[in-house]
Amino acid sequence: MNWSERFDIICGVARGLCHLHGLQPPIIHGDIKAKNILLDRTFQAKIADFGTIFSFPNENTHFTATFAIGTK
Repeated sequence: MNWSERFDIICGVARGLCHLHGLQPPIIHGDIKAKNILLDRTFQAKIADFGTIFSFPNENTHFTATFAIGTK
């Protein structure tokens, strides 16, 4: 895999996270790492493993003011 392909994957992950954070209420994945990024046949990044995600209700921005959704 060349650097251009790697850069495209990173940009795909960033676009996915931006989408999640832009939802109302925003969704925070909570466990982004290489193992949780899947690639399709054309190397398009897919964010996976939403076992623990966080929702920020009512414009709260402090992490402890959230509630977990999913498996522990």
